[in-house]
Amino acid sequence: MVRLNRKDTNQPPPRSLRRGLVHGEALVVLVAGAVLTAASFIFVPTAIRAVTTSETPPDVPPRSVARLTAFEAIKTLLSSCQEVVAIHASSDAGVTELVLWYRDVDLDRAMDPSELLVLTHSRFLGQLTASSVEWQPSPGDASFDRLTRPIDRSRAAAPSFPSQWRERKDVAVAAIAVGVDGFRLDDLGGKFGQDAYRVTLLWSTDVSDAIEEGPSSFVFTAGAKP
Repeated sequence: MVRLNRKDTNQPPPRSLRRGLVHGEALVVLVAGAVLTAASFIFVPTAIRAVTTSETPPDVPPRSVARLTAFEAIKTLLSSCQEVVAIHASSDAGVTELVLWYRDVDLDRAMDPSELLVLTHSRFLGQLTASSVEWQPSPGDASFDRLTRPIDRSRAAAPSFPSQWRERKDVAVAAIAVGVDGFRLDDLGGKFGQDAYRVTLLWSTDVSDAIEEGPSSFVFTAGAKP
């Protein structure tokens, strides 16, 4: 835990915290890039063939260039995460939420607020959003506990955590993609390696579409290098 005296708040944060802040800055850049490249997603649901091989299945990318860029941005974001802490899906509300331990910056196996990310898909709104702590310390901070105090794993995995997370005053929400009718994350249960997941994306239709798209999908392994 990092503590600073009030009179020292203008001094640079300790090295371990600076590492966390740099990581947070990189995450903000990645999220912002996804927002800029994913402005015109579109999809039509169709059936996906069952995977019968023990080999990691190949990606099923969209054919549209604009969608492909967004597809790769989402894949990069998820493939970069350290661990999928929890998956919460509500068919009634049409909301799927992922709690992601994005990176263990200090290699201490403790989930700090600056290392967590909540990814939310709303079927009603047709969009993906990412919620993360604003890493930059405010002028009034007497300590950096809000960034470095570990969050208990059982609390982070609870169904109520995503909404509690967004209620924090220092958490910002950014749009990752719009026009996404469906988002699904399936735990593959070790079929393609430990901590492997399949992501399936369905896009909303648009009258300007010249190509009718089917679902897009990819498999990633949490904790692996993208």
